[in-house]
Amino acid sequence: MRSVGHALQEAIESLELPPEQHRRVTARMQEVQQRLRAVFGPKTDFLSGSYGRGTSIRPLNDIDFFIVLGDVLMTAAPARPLLPSDALRELRDGIHKEIPRRNMPAIQLHSVRVEFEETPIQFDVIPAYACSNGPGYLIPERKKDQSEEKWVRTDPRRHQEACATANKRCEGRLHSLIKLVKHWNRKQHSPLKSFHLEVMSYSVQLPRLSRESGHLESLETLFAHLARGVMNRCTDPAELGDDVDVYLSPSQRSAASQLLDGAAREVRLAREEQDTHPARAHARMKKLFPDLYQGY
Repeated sequence: MRSVGHALQEAIESLELPPEQHRRVTARMQEVQQRLRAVFGPKTDFLSGSYGRGTSIRPLNDIDFFIVLGDVLMTAAPARPLLPSDALRELRDGIHKEIPRRNMPAIQLHSVRVEFEETPIQFDVIPAYACSNGPGYLIPERKKDQSEEKWVRTDPRRHQEACATANKRCEGRLHSLIKLVKHWNRKQHSPLKSFHLEVMSYSVQLPRLSRESGHLESLETLFAHLARGVMNRCTDPAELGDDVDVYLSPSQRSAASQLLDGAAREVRLAREEQDTHPARAHARMKKLFPDLYQGY
């Protein structure tokens, strides 16, 4: 019987994209990037979202692509001025003309979604304007009622820097643990958004990696940290937008904290039982990650 630490390491590795899928995704990203540059001549563009931060997990459903179309004063909307929905429609029409698809690209809350038949992965293209008199970018936020639409200030590059800094402080282990927790969260009846989980994780202090337990103690520490952290305010790492946890009600916070605390307890018991009762320890981890963890 393999050790719990070894089985957990294999579970972590299984969340990574297979090399062939990574190759196809990279080729498709480069194609989208080149065509967008040809049509819109952006000031700059870059990957954003979890893929850009290095915390995306399988199955990979979408990749965020940030395209900066120009500069704008921080206190104003982009030139003309454009309604957020108009900006998204112009982007959609330009994409459809340059990258013809069977279906018209779909307008999302902040982006335009481009799909390709040969891959299940979708690309969400986010139009942005750089704030010329301050940090960050303005991106559109579309609403059913146009009078409620607005331009939202954000900075994905600051988010990437915050994530990279936290991962470096944790000796390169935090990205893998974040992926595990995000996978666990997908399988729970949890109200937590994945970006919220990530941002709370940035402040964790992980123990030293144990040869005997592998990532077990660190995973327990992260779950316990999140169980406490979800009860507190979570601000935007870029210090520009709304709080990351603004969507949560008090009852949802309590429910999420209980779920996270329960997960921390199961990992702790698995760590304590791994030598004396390995089958029981494997069963606990299998319960947490039923379609990921293979302990036998």
